[in-house]
Amino acid sequence: MPQLFRNILDRRSYARPLRIAPPSVMQVRMLIWLYFWLIIFEGALRKWVFPSLSDPLLLIRDPVVLLIYFQAIRGNFFPNHWLVRATLVLGVFTFFWGSMHAYAGGSKVMVLVTLYGVRTYFLHLPLIFIMGKVFTRQDVIKLGKWCLLLSIPMALLMAAQYKVDLGHWLNRGTQGEEGGQLMAAMGKVRPPGTFSFITGPATFYPLIVVYLVYGIMDPKAYPKWLLLAAAGATALALPISGSRTLVLSCALVLFFALIALIRIPRLIPRFLLWGAVIGAAGIALLALPVGRQAVESFTTRWDEAIDFEGEGKGAGAGISTRVGGNFTEVFYYLDTIPIEGYGIGAGTNVGVKLMTGGVGFLLGEGEWTRNVMEAGPILGFAYIGFRILFAVFLALLAWRKIGVGDPFGWLFMSCAAISLIIGQTAQPTTLGFMALISGLSLSAVGVMQEFVPMNENRRMWLEQRAQRAAEKAKQARKPAAGTEGQQEADIG
Repeated sequence: MPQLFRNILDRRSYARPLRIAPPSVMQVRMLIWLYFWLIIFEGALRKWVFPSLSDPLLLIRDPVVLLIYFQAIRGNFFPNHWLVRATLVLGVFTFFWGSMHAYAGGSKVMVLVTLYGVRTYFLHLPLIFIMGKVFTRQDVIKLGKWCLLLSIPMALLMAAQYKVDLGHWLNRGTQGEEGGQLMAAMGKVRPPGTFSFITGPATFYPLIVVYLVYGIMDPKAYPKWLLLAAAGATALALPISGSRTLVLSCALVLFFALIALIRIPRLIPRFLLWGAVIGAAGIALLALPVGRQAVESFTTRWDEAIDFEGEGKGAGAGISTRVGGNFTEVFYYLDTIPIEGYGIGAGTNVGVKLMTGGVGFLLGEGEWTRNVMEAGPILGFAYIGFRILFAVFLALLAWRKIGVGDPFGWLFMSCAAISLIIGQTAQPTTLGFMALISGLSLSAVGVMQEFVPMNENRRMWLEQRAQRAAEKAKQARKPAAGTEGQQEADIG
């Protein structure tokens, strides 16, 4: 194993004295909770409450993030970790790289596009490490209780959106326009719930599956009625969503849960029992009229998409094209992309609207394609590599925990890894969930508490430098004293 990852796994190599958390930690925890609630209801504010303020509300979580950073620096608990330093260095470099591109183009609009692009790439990433520092295991479990509770009315709202037609006010877009949502099949909408678009449920319900699996593993975590109700809500949300991404993401979480069961076989009997109960409840729920219709429309959409993407070669070819395209699409355009890229942020919906007045995917739909086209091959692949490295870092920490019988971080990692690697950060909800779930994953393994904050690390470094300077001055005086003594002896 490379020395870098060996050091990551060896806690003792990074161990530092723990400090008592300052009072501002509680304030940051409250701000993180506010960040969570804004992710859930940001879309509702933009669609139904303040549609005229939809564009400013797109950035509603950014002031919260900046305030969290201010409080973390002020309270002296911003963790000093090599990934944090790499994030800051890469973010600053990306800003100057994008600024030079905007200056060379001579366009004032490109300055705004660049600022939004850098915000999309890096503004929310340090939040992950601060969550890992201030959120405890109990905080993660408490947030899970609210997620499970929210999943029930969210599924009911999605069912209502699914039943009504596209022009109903429940299916408004983020500008308050009627019919602003995506379609699935058989004339049915892809219901977004309280989120702006279907991308919200596609990242929310995999997190619900994580908490459901953990609730089965730890019977003391959540009440049984809540687990059953949330499981039923998830079973309903899967087919009515019309989202293959949602289904595949939930399946990935269950696959990682299976790995956890292999490592911790004592949990298998509980899973078999709960699997039978949840399966029976899900079948009964989907036997209802809305459930049957949802399954029919979802399978129709699935078959149509599979035939189109797989070119008639079957489900396996269609799924591999769908999933593999996220990783391979960028290489088809690589020889046409300039070394400096087309501009940081130019491929985001906001960037496209600022530059052209329209909306759409100007530089590719996949995240990797957008990154490389915006920043150029060198910086684009560096950013992609950084996100992959972070996902591997979380996986290694979680694997070590599961080796001692604690699957908590492993489950969150399964949900966070896909967002870190290919999550579309240009979409605000996806970006928010990427930061939130990755922060929960880091909190679950509890490694950030071992790191001295940046300010404390600097204070220790200054003290050590002053001590070295004093020792050096003392050593410099010794020869002079010895020479003087020798001279006195010679005179004597």
